[in-house]
Amino acid sequence: MATTAVNLKPQERKTEHRSEWRRAWRRFSANRVAVIGLIVVILLILMAVFAPLIAPYDPITDIFRGQRGVG
Repeated sequence: MATTAVNLKPQERKTEHRSEWRRAWRRFSANRVAVIGLIVVILLILMAVFAPLIAPYDPITDIFRGQRGVG
């Protein structure tokens, strides 16, 4: 008589394990207003970092020149 092996293990389900960061990003990116706000904040930070390149003039010196009539 032949014997057959029977696998009695329950079938393993493949569950997708997402990190909390991925879930948070997915929820955040679904909100259009939040994404626009993030873009505005990033632009403001970039403008602050690159301010010397955007406007290479010293504002205090320019104010004093205007008051003295020099310029």
